[in-house]
Amino acid sequence: MIVYIAVVLALYLNRGGFPWRRLTEPFQGAPEKETTLVIAGRDLAPALIDRLITHYRQDYPDLRVTATGSGTNQALEDLLNGRAGAAFMYRRPDPGEEDLFRTIDGDTAIVAKVAVGGVILVAGESAEVGPVTPGEVRAMFTGDTTSFCERFYVPEPNEGLWDAFREEIDLPDPPVAGPLIVFLADAGAVLDAVGRDKQSWGMVSSLNSNLDPAAAAPADVRFVAVKAGPDSLPALPTYENVARGVYPLHHWLYVVCRENGSREGGRFLTHLASARGLRQVERAGVIPASAVLREIHLTTTPVEN
Repeated sequence: MIVYIAVVLALYLNRGGFPWRRLTEPFQGAPEKETTLVIAGRDLAPALIDRLITHYRQDYPDLRVTATGSGTNQALEDLLNGRAGAAFMYRRPDPGEEDLFRTIDGDTAIVAKVAVGGVILVAGESAEVGPVTPGEVRAMFTGDTTSFCERFYVPEPNEGLWDAFREEIDLPDPPVAGPLIVFLADAGAVLDAVGRDKQSWGMVSSLNSNLDPAAAAPADVRFVAVKAGPDSLPALPTYENVARGVYPLHHWLYVVCRENGSREGGRFLTHLASARGLRQVERAGVIPASAVLREIHLTTTPVEN
């Protein structure tokens, strides 16, 4: 009977993914202090991430923090293979990627939203510039309406912006019809291509394109205005318009670590998800994930009930 119960208990714990390694932790003494932290995904928001790391180094001067330039897919691969303790991404790990974490060593991914980026649509000199609604953009790709352009330039899929954009407008992959989609190396290559191709559109993120929609557009490129709905006013992806939801096309910047991975990676994620970390995002000129701008009207007249 004792042997039978022991076998059943072992099978149950093994099937439930019991963290056996944690049973030995009380007997291993205090863990060695980590002295380095590698953060993947810097290319997704270089200016913001560099500034966040600078602040973090001031808090932990004994910790050596480095950032590797990569997009979403490479950052996730580095995290999965233990080459990075934390990673920035434009999208959450999908169910298949979550399964990879569990399959390799029974680990899981912890994800937190850090910032909001605007999805900036740009057009060549001879292409239409809207204004358009997100539904009309989706209809353009699915063949339900006339296309606004002949070609649509996008940063390479590994960056992650294309997947975030498809999710935002509920676009299938691949799209049913519409303009020819051309993937290029990065945001700079997209802007160069749109500037040369007068009948094209392009898409970049406000987090890594160095564009300021509140100022003039680059030479030979125009910004496409977007409306939240058919009866809404057209808007450009300025900081205020994206933060208030007036400009509807946006995406998230996530930070990801492993539950049982680098302790410093987990500490970095916890810091960025805190109120202090989000304030650092805002002071860097980027919309923090949990903050929404509100208009405040000051008046000496009592507000009626």
